[in-house]
Amino acid sequence: MEVIKQRMADRSARVARACQQHSGTLLQQYSSWLGAAAEWAAVNRSLVTNPDLLVFRDQGLIWCKVPKVASTALVHGFLRVLGRSDLIDTQARGRLHKCIRDMLPHPSPHENLSSFTAFMVVRHPFQRVLSAYRDKLMNRLENSQFQIFQNKYGKLIIQNHRRHPQSKQYEDVPTFGEFVDYLIATPVWEYNEHWLPYYMTCTPCHYRHDIIMHLDSIAEEGKYLVHVTGLQELFPRHAHVTVKASHTHSNQENKPGKLNLSDYEVQYLHRDIQTGGTKSSTEAGFFSELDVQQLKKLYSVYRIDFDMFNFDISPYDSYVKGH
Repeated sequence: MEVIKQRMADRSARVARACQQHSGTLLQQYSSWLGAAAEWAAVNRSLVTNPDLLVFRDQGLIWCKVPKVASTALVHGFLRVLGRSDLIDTQARGRLHKCIRDMLPHPSPHENLSSFTAFMVVRHPFQRVLSAYRDKLMNRLENSQFQIFQNKYGKLIIQNHRRHPQSKQYEDVPTFGEFVDYLIATPVWEYNEHWLPYYMTCTPCHYRHDIIMHLDSIAEEGKYLVHVTGLQELFPRHAHVTVKASHTHSNQENKPGKLNLSDYEVQYLHRDIQTGGTKSSTEAGFFSELDVQQLKKLYSVYRIDFDMFNFDISPYDSYVKGH
């Protein structure tokens, strides 16, 4: 645990350095996002009540709820802590996320939370972008969500960014390359929460996060979260992650330490198993739609996240066309 404790301290220190390094860009983006004057005093007044910070006041705990990064698994954990595990089997996924926001209200303007322990979970920004694309713009298994995102984003992305005819599979949904073109062309403060950068969602320059877990090591780092909070229920019983296809089975049990996929991501990996694919070839298949310039521009969009949370553009730069 001492090793992980030092790892968390190093990650928090890295975030603090990135806050200083990117201060000017952050101020400009936060002020545009909030519709506030480009002054830190004005921006700070709004960010202090960040709605994505869920506060468990009885336990002195703050969780930044980041979509597409084990958020559903942690919602389940908090519901168990709060004695409302009955909701897990009776409410739709979207409804559960609203319930937990109501149960753990975000910070109020004059609340002093400096003694609280704050935590968040991150994954490689490109993995999260791909996961959001698959789940929200391609996932017909959740028909209502598919229709909502198709009407709000998919149709406009096709209209504005489709330059060539596509196969029947993409007749009514954007390709990954078209989605990336949309991200490049759109100011980040206009993004949906599922692909909004971490530094916008969690405002880590305004609330120090004591525990920053990486999704690919959450089986280990989740134990540290339990160690610090004393809440065994918060250990993720499942999480939507991309793993090697050879290690994925659709009938995996939801046991602590096993990171299970959504049915939709399992479907993708089963397709790759049939062709001898792995995690990397799955990602490579989508990123091979991009050229070098698209990847560099996408990297620029999420550059602050890369710097804050110590991610690298590799191996994605080896997947793209003309690398």
